[in-house]
Amino acid sequence: MSTVIRNFEASDPEDAYAHWSLTPGVGLSTADNREPVIGILRRNPGMTVRAACAALTKLVNFMVAIRGRSFSVAELQDAGVKRISLATSLYRAEMTGLLDAAHEVADRGTFGHLDQGLLTTAEINVFFRA
Repeated sequence: MSTVIRNFEASDPEDAYAHWSLTPGVGLSTADNREPVIGILRRNPGMTVRAACAALTKLVNFMVAIRGRSFSVAELQDAGVKRISLATSLYRAEMTGLLDAAHEVADRGTFGHLDQGLLTTAEINVFFRA
C-alpha cells in the first residue's frame, strides 16, 4: 500500500478543522466553523505540512488520526514536524482487532485470530515490566 500525499482542499473542512484545532500554533478558535475553514483552504491552496512548518515560529505537532491522510515519520521530519501525536490511532487499531476476532468467533465459530502472530501473555508482561 502506498501513501498518497496531497494538500488539504476546500472539500476537506471537517478533516482540516479537526487537525488544525488540535495543532499548537494554528489560530483557530471556538468561533471558527466550516465556512472560515473553507476560506482558509481557498486562500492557501498550496498549504502543506511543509508550508505550515516553515511559516510558524512554534514547533509543529502533527496528529496521526485521519485514515488515508498520514505520512511516514521520515516524511514528517523532513517537512519540519517536531512532534507526532498518535491521537486515538493505537486504540482504534486495538479495537479493530478485538472486533474482528469477536466477529470471527460469533459468525464463523473459528479461532483463526489466535494464529495471526498474537503476542503471548508472557511477551505482553515483559513489555509492561520494562
